[in-house]
Amino acid sequence: KPPPIAPPSITPSQPIVKPPPADPGVPTDAGIPPSYTFGGLYKDGRVVVAFWDGKREEAALLDPSTGAGEFVGYLGSLYLWQDQLVYDGRTNELYALGLDAHNVANVYTLDLGTSAVRTVVQAAPPDQRDGGQPSYTAGGVTADGHLLVAYWTGVREAVAFLDTATGEATDIGAFDGLYMWSDQFFYDEAKHMAYALGQDKDETQHVYSFSLDSGKTQITDLDMSNGKINYDIGGFTSSGQLVVGYWNGPAQTEEIGLMDPSTAKIAVVGTLKGLMWWSGQMAYDRNTGRLVAFG
Repeated sequence: KPPPIAPPSITPSQPIVKPPPADPGVPTDAGIPPSYTFGGLYKDGRVVVAFWDGKREEAALLDPSTGAGEFVGYLGSLYLWQDQLVYDGRTNELYALGLDAHNVANVYTLDLGTSAVRTVVQAAPPDQRDGGQPSYTAGGVTADGHLLVAYWTGVREAVAFLDTATGEATDIGAFDGLYMWSDQFFYDEAKHMAYALGQDKDETQHVYSFSLDSGKTQITDLDMSNGKINYDIGGFTSSGQLVVGYWNGPAQTEEIGLMDPSTAKIAVVGTLKGLMWWSGQMAYDRNTGRLVAFG
């Protein structure tokens, strides 16, 4: 999205979109690169990414210092999706959620070491009341290999564990009050906390903090003052601060800050110099304090 322009509100039941019709894997004469989706950071600091190569969704390791990518495999029969991609460094597996060409919703698991892919059909969500295909947003992966996902039931944004081996999901609660959002959802395994950015029915922007231990949601107003719009989450620090990016309208820059989710107060740490157009693709390395963005 272009940072200077506030995007329209998106309901949690937004449709899954098609991949790009062109082949972004081969740069054009104008030098246009692939449209990458970030899944996380590899152990050596490279970014685990996916992109449409014209026929399939390819996964690669992208070196942020050179822009060079190393092929690691294909995400099976994945054809339509909402860029739901999560990398688990503990198992060296990459997970994707989406549809194949026959409109079947699957969980795709790619082993980065062997390039082997496991494809499992997604079962119907436990509490989806408006029918249709499963449409999960993935916030991260648990220590035992389950994806923490959110989905719109028709009345609320439920939070669930998705078993990547069976495609079955188990509800554990909901983001109370969350009504419209753009899939800004991250899970902190160490603190058993999930965070979402979105708005309520009155169109007030909030940080939603969901505790997996208590099942309760804390809601804090986002700072929309002084032209701040289009918040994105890039990760979180070891102390639990959210690494966020947002467009500073008056300054015409994408600012990066550390947000306390309990107060939504932000300590500005810098800007993504020169960034004008992007889709919020960021990855944060807690070990080095380095943030990588694509746009």
